[in-house]
Amino acid sequence: MNQGAISENEITQMREILKEHHKVNKFKFWADFSLNSILSWPLFFYTVFYPNIYTFLISTFFLYKGTMLIHEVSHLAKKIPGYRFAYNLVFGWPGSYPAYIYDTHLFHHGKRTYGTKRDPEYKYISSYNFLVICRPFVASLILPLISWIRFGLIPFFELFFTKKMKIKLLKTFSTLVFSIDYVRPIRNEEKAIREMLFNDLVCVLYKLVFIGLLYLGVLPMRALFYLYCAIVLSSLVNMYRALFNHLYANESQESLSWEDHLVDTVTIRPSLLTSIIFVNGLNFHSLHHLFPDIPYLNLKSAHVTLTEKLSEDHIYNKNVFDSVFSVLKFNMSKDRKNKMTKIIETHPVS
Repeated sequence: MNQGAISENEITQMREILKEHHKVNKFKFWADFSLNSILSWPLFFYTVFYPNIYTFLISTFFLYKGTMLIHEVSHLAKKIPGYRFAYNLVFGWPGSYPAYIYDTHLFHHGKRTYGTKRDPEYKYISSYNFLVICRPFVASLILPLISWIRFGLIPFFELFFTKKMKIKLLKTFSTLVFSIDYVRPIRNEEKAIREMLFNDLVCVLYKLVFIGLLYLGVLPMRALFYLYCAIVLSSLVNMYRALFNHLYANESQESLSWEDHLVDTVTIRPSLLTSIIFVNGLNFHSLHHLFPDIPYLNLKSAHVTLTEKLSEDHIYNKNVFDSVFSVLKFNMSKDRKNKMTKIIETHPVS
């Protein structure tokens, strides 16, 4: 065991400390889901008829927050019957974010897969230069067009695709990724194809209804512009959220130890800005990677409990940032890797 190693015994002790926080409160889950549902699409369409910048921003925030529940679907939907379907119905299908495109997320948490080529949400960043910082602006502007092509146009032709073409589409153009080089693994091809065809078709149906309402004059044409702006804004925030949830310092793309994995994952103290960007407790990302089965509604209280129980020089407490700007400053420092190594080396052996 190296000097900074986190032992399995220590992980067990931390899990025991957080035992109560692992429990899933279904009522709270559905209550939060209902709140997101009410303050997203209904408020968005209210804004379409009665334009107001404040209601637009509020509805966009809750559309973003609701869509980000796809993260919880991948982790906890099996414990909450109907949650995956409800997510697809309200956010996934109308927003072209069906849950199946995020089923690979669990590879982002595996000790052997995190930070490797098998991780769809990881790509080594050598330096946080101007291009890296500005890339989300350009990407968010073209994302609505890509989304409408993928889930509004291509599905019309999918039934006529050969099996080989469908597999190619599923592997390379049907997954939420941080790295465009990622190739989605498929265990059961027939089942995966059926799921893709069904979800893509429903996404198209939602779009056809929207276009039909525009054509009939039920919705004013500005609804299309508002929808574009909402997608761009929420996508922009989400891209920066993803950019600052990790340090992306694993150049070798080899499997990382628990301590390297933890130090490469970011925790940011709560604030108003943090709550807007890192919705659903995603600012407690180190904790989430240690124990991904802790419900997002419990992450804040779990973080408080853990910081109080652990020593001040524990690796978990030493890897907490004050704000997103602190993360940016750390990433832009020339000795980023040396600082990360120092955090690990000074972690006391359990």
